[in-house]
Amino acid sequence: MRLYREVIVRSFQSHAAYRMEVFTKIISCLFAILIQTAIWRALYERESEHMTPLGGISMQEMLTYSILSACVYLLIGNSMIDRLGSKIQSGEIAMDLIKPIPLTRYMFAESGGQTLFRMVFEMIPILVFGMVLYGFVLPSVANFAMFILCLFNGIIIYYLMSFICGLFAFWYLISWHTQSIFQIVMALCSGSLLPLWFFPESFSKVVSLLPFQLVFYGPISVFLGKRTLEEELTIVGMQLLWIGILSLILKMVWVKALRKLVIQGG
Repeated sequence: MRLYREVIVRSFQSHAAYRMEVFTKIISCLFAILIQTAIWRALYERESEHMTPLGGISMQEMLTYSILSACVYLLIGNSMIDRLGSKIQSGEIAMDLIKPIPLTRYMFAESGGQTLFRMVFEMIPILVFGMVLYGFVLPSVANFAMFILCLFNGIIIYYLMSFICGLFAFWYLISWHTQSIFQIVMALCSGSLLPLWFFPESFSKVVSLLPFQLVFYGPISVFLGKRTLEEELTIVGMQLLWIGILSLILKMVWVKALRKLVIQGG
């Protein structure tokens, strides 16, 4: 545990060195919130709420959803696919493989330090900005506790999915196309831009079986109190199931990837 704690601390400290990057990330995130909230305000101009399969959704709830979605995006963003692609292309992966910590756990601890840094120095300013400018739907204590649990599981799911996609660089040596496809699928199926309750029912049913919506849509709908206790427990159960499935897939792909290892310049 001491090694993992050290990796987390070093990752936290290394991100603190890039102050301009932090500033630009906050600004870009604020612009994204301004655009999304402007769109939702225009759509809600004639109606106070829209009916969905989860009940009526007010404008204030949609503004809260947009702000929370931006915050979740900040927390889960790990650039894992690009980082793995870069390591494989440069041959740095060879040095990672001889470290005393397995690469999957090492990079998870590294991402943990990054997430903690973003939570303190990026998410909180954005959250305060959103609450002051647009107001915020506050959850009950029970919903907030369940949201934190779902969010933590969602971060793990996103990490596992991005790590698996990053391993494709072992076969293709380039990762930008994998990154692009992954981001498009996430934007469409996770509910990060548009909540799934606005999609056609048939599409929502299919997507609800996939892991993507468990990163954004599931946790945020819990935060907003749109789920019954039974549905919340179902979301947590599905998250644990997908963590197990993705962990197994990761292990299988990792074994096959090592057999394909080609180091350029390492």
